[in-house]
Amino acid sequence: HTRALGWPIRTRIAAQVADGMAYLHGLKIVHRDFKSDNVLLNDELMAKVADFGTSKLVTTSRGGIVNRLKNVETSFGGSGGGDAQEQSVAFQATMTKGVGTPLWMAPELFVGGTKYGPEVDVYSFGMIMWELATRKVPWAEEIVETRYIHFFGALSKALEDGDRPGLPAEAAQVAPEFVALMQECWATDAAARPAAAAVAARLLVAP
Repeated sequence: HTRALGWPIRTRIAAQVADGMAYLHGLKIVHRDFKSDNVLLNDELMAKVADFGTSKLVTTSRGGIVNRLKNVETSFGGSGGGDAQEQSVAFQATMTKGVGTPLWMAPELFVGGTKYGPEVDVYSFGMIMWELATRKVPWAEEIVETRYIHFFGALSKALEDGDRPGLPAEAAQVAPEFVALMQECWATDAAARPAAAAVAARLLVAP
């Protein structure tokens, strides 16, 4: 947070992370633990998505999971494609409950649901965009509980009410397209979130 980080750099980082997310989704892989800790930056601040210990490879056959991916190594050379609605249907599967990190976790995943798809990654990406916009830890200012069980309960209530971490007014003024996309990504309704490929495309053309 002490390093200068202009909006073009923030947008580029977001675009590269979105590109990695789209690549995974194009392979029918749901990461399930997107957060800033799982984004690696080199000296030039070029981003790579990492840590696939909780990823799942999903198939449409029987709507089930065919493989658990551990320690996957892959490169992100391009964005995933395909029709967004078709991808969403194809990815719907029964997943492990409670996977991910609470601060970045989609509401449908946070409550322990087992029916979810790549939209959970898009929600988490929205939280990463918020981190890039504010350079703060999500929910740290809104929820001040120090005991985990109380913090968990307060976060659960916030998500149930449709709340999101606060955003400085100047962020919306300086980068309105970025903020608008972020808010679409973290929509409570999973079906309202844009597909990863669409997110990446919008960020690549952002000013």
